[in-house]
Amino acid sequence: MSAVFDSLMPLSGGSLAYTSAGTGPEVLLLIHGLGGSRQTWRHLIPALARTHTVIALDLPGHGDSSPPAGDYSLGAHACAVRDLLLALGHQRATLIGHSLGGGVALQTAYQFPERTDRLVLVSSGGLGTEVAPILRAATLPGAETVVAGLSRIPIALTRNLLTVLPPLASAPDAAALAVALRGLAGHQQRRAFVRTAHAVIDWRGQTVSASRQLGLLRDVPVLAAWGVKDTTIPPHHHQHFAERVPHAVMVEIPDAGHFPHETAPEQLLAALEAFLASTTPFDYSAAEWTDLLTTRQTQSVSSGREALATHQNVDRAVGVLMGLRNCSAEVALRELVLASQETRTGTAGISAALVDLAAGNRDVEGERGAEYAAALGRWVRLIDARAEFDSAARDDPAVLAGDVMIRYGGVDDHTRC
Repeated sequence: MSAVFDSLMPLSGGSLAYTSAGTGPEVLLLIHGLGGSRQTWRHLIPALARTHTVIALDLPGHGDSSPPAGDYSLGAHACAVRDLLLALGHQRATLIGHSLGGGVALQTAYQFPERTDRLVLVSSGGLGTEVAPILRAATLPGAETVVAGLSRIPIALTRNLLTVLPPLASAPDAAALAVALRGLAGHQQRRAFVRTAHAVIDWRGQTVSASRQLGLLRDVPVLAAWGVKDTTIPPHHHQHFAERVPHAVMVEIPDAGHFPHETAPEQLLAALEAFLASTTPFDYSAAEWTDLLTTRQTQSVSSGREALATHQNVDRAVGVLMGLRNCSAEVALRELVLASQETRTGTAGISAALVDLAAGNRDVEGERGAEYAAALGRWVRLIDARAEFDSAARDDPAVLAGDVMIRYGGVDDHTRC
């Protein structure tokens, strides 16, 4: 078994405490959650150190690390992770983060992709808005005083209280939460807990999301693990993450809550070791990363323009139909939707075709099938009939041919203007 060392690294922004073990060729950097410390990884470090160099740090202000000058944001924590890695002589690492640490890992990969081999997210924050009420309460006035009182309660009593108060913690998490709460007895640790909470949470829930950067993980090996009984961060956040990052390895641990690395370490370790053995480190390329960044931006701008054009075309088409049929906007929009369904054409496309027809352009794409041609043909007849009506009998609606009064879907109160 590899020896485990506890050390303190003096850096320009303050000292960071860390635990290190192993001498393997690849580095694993473990990042704890909000209000926690590197001790949360104690069950995994010895096993991981058999094949890897393992580093578990205390984030600034947490555990034995000195507090920052005042910045407790994810970006500041990501810089601390990078600084420690470089100070220890390592260029890259697989980032393994729990809860808030998952958010820090995601932020580190975003800010420093050249330092990232893989990402492992355990019950990760930053993937959705919902979070436990007890963490939302940590952002309210007086929270630090309340936490001070709770942290003085003996661990055994806190564990028992949490066990019988399921809204606060699921049964598997009671012991881990009791220990974490006791770790906030020091003024520095309480301040870090509250200020870091303020950086990522408000009374409504999580305020920082990684959703806009998930596309950048296209080539980064990712594992996401969570406990089915997690009451701190809803498990469905990870299911949504899987939809956005389809190549990610997803691990659901049935009997675990928010702390699977503490309450079900064997199951998490097996998944983690298999993931590390079956994947190769991210091959960072500045050119490819820049392409991802700029392509995404271009797509975002393009999508915004397309969405605006779509809305404008639909609005114009609705206006055209309202004028042609003397009907409400709701009825006109329903006609467009029914036409879209009948012709198997998007609402934007069929709307643009109608706008062109109304403008006198009869040379609209006509090779999309019989249904499309029939739909445009009906609108052409409607436009022509309306023109005749307007010029010949403005005061007599009966002049308007009955067949063009009929809308899509049949003759009833909902399809007649």
